[in-house]
Amino acid sequence: HGNRTRARCARCAAAYFLDGHVRVSKEVHNHSTGLRCKCGGELRDTIINFGEYLYPEVVQAAKALSGDSDLVLVLGSSMRVVTCEAFEDVLRNRGHLVVCNLQLTPYDKAASLRIFADCDELMARLMATLGLSIPKWILHRDLLLSLTATHPTRGPTTLTLQGLDGDGVSPSSFLAKVTALCGGPSGAVVAEASFPSVGAATPRQQLQQRQLPPATFAPLVLQFSSPAVRGTVSDLRLDFFGLVGEPPCVIPVPPAVGRSEEGSVMLRLALDPEAGQWAWKEEEQA
Repeated sequence: HGNRTRARCARCAAAYFLDGHVRVSKEVHNHSTGLRCKCGGELRDTIINFGEYLYPEVVQAAKALSGDSDLVLVLGSSMRVVTCEAFEDVLRNRGHLVVCNLQLTPYDKAASLRIFADCDELMARLMATLGLSIPKWILHRDLLLSLTATHPTRGPTTLTLQGLDGDGVSPSSFLAKVTALCGGPSGAVVAEASFPSVGAATPRQQLQQRQLPPATFAPLVLQFSSPAVRGTVSDLRLDFFGLVGEPPCVIPVPPAVGRSEEGSVMLRLALDPEAGQWAWKEEEQA
């Protein structure tokens, strides 16, 4: 039924991600978010309601994969979305259809195996039978840091922080606030930037109330009065919206943007939810 955190441009099909609901309309078939893409097109939520169609490219990909499949495992779906006919390709090619869902589906009689169970329980048993371990879930955040200066030794400099989806291209808004620190993780504040506010609500409250400011997907920008001031920054504190309860993360300033006049670096942040600890590393830019 779509992705509540993903918006899509009606003009160029670009994707945008938010650590919160991008759906703001209370009307079933109104998908407008009130936001605009870089190309000027309207951003719409990607929720698929009953009676609505999936995007053509999604249907085409599903049909291509299902037509070549020997077995398709359906987990937790009523299979009543209009474009679910891709499953028929499996049956026409004498493939096997296995359905795990607590409710009845239109494909129950055609299924080679019909299972009424919780998906998690089924997958845990299946993985154990296959002798495969279930990988531990790790939260990943990709962050592009870009430094620009008007002059090597004087004048203002800016450090832009743009969250990105795992594809390294699509904007992803997950930062509530970024703070530049001097003298270590507990040092003095040199500069800070926050998610654009709507009234007195905090960023998290805004998202819970589904209030999306025009600059929802814009990067956060730290302003420094001079390269010398920027050069005193030792660490960056990152505060998140907390969609999955993630704690703040303090990282040392990467050399690529800490000692140079201009430059950029891509960081991949990784959180182990059980330990509550962040790790990070530099990634190659696409």
